[in-house]
Amino acid sequence: MQWSNSSLLKQQAVKTTEAARSILTDTTIKAPIEKPSLDPELQAARRARQLEQERHLQQMEALKQQILTDAQAQAAQILAEARTEGFQAGQADGFQQGYQEGLNASKEAAQALMTQAQANVAEAVSEINTFRSEKKQEMIAYGTAIAEALINQRFTDEQAGFLPFVESVLWQFEQPDQFVTIRSQEQHLAGLRELLETKKQTISGFRYLLMADDGLAEHDFCIESENALVVFELREEIARFLSQFLESSVKE
Repeated sequence: MQWSNSSLLKQQAVKTTEAARSILTDTTIKAPIEKPSLDPELQAARRARQLEQERHLQQMEALKQQILTDAQAQAAQILAEARTEGFQAGQADGFQQGYQEGLNASKEAAQALMTQAQANVAEAVSEINTFRSEKKQEMIAYGTAIAEALINQRFTDEQAGFLPFVESVLWQFEQPDQFVTIRSQEQHLAGLRELLETKKQTISGFRYLLMADDGLAEHDFCIESENALVVFELREEIARFLSQFLESSVKE
């Protein structure tokens, strides 16, 4: 939820209305989003996706370890065989040079194998990181869709679920001689008007203007006064919450 406070704007002139508007929307404040409880089917679907992710990561980790283990074993075997062959060749010819040449060749082969193994491990690690990043974005999109559907269903079934949320933001504007403008989809105007009439009776000089704005999503709204502006966008808030939740889960 974007929050802007322009109390300091009164102390200086603003050249244009557009400039003032950009200042009003610079600072953001997050509105608390209640984490929706999922029904058993959605919980099962989410758990299945988590298990799939964990299984893939385990497979990639096992592959990484296997590549490194095999490379080390092959390098050790090549080195041992080369030592034996080099020694035998050197003894047969009566020259130490044969032994040394065989030993050097084995070291070069082992080093090449280890270099390739390290490259394979780096590639596997890169693939794991890419997979995690892709899955994180996929989980955010998936979780956002589920949460948005649940909240929309709640607000649709119970209009009373939407109004208290708006009121929890509106209380910050409840001051004497305050004039506020509220924009939302037309379907919410009747309920909002009833709510604001109640405020008008209890707050001295409180005035308001309701405006239908079909450019907003179904349960988004905007509240503006002379000194502040709040813009609530449901999808953005859910996505931001899920992103922070996933980041904190990875750190833990």
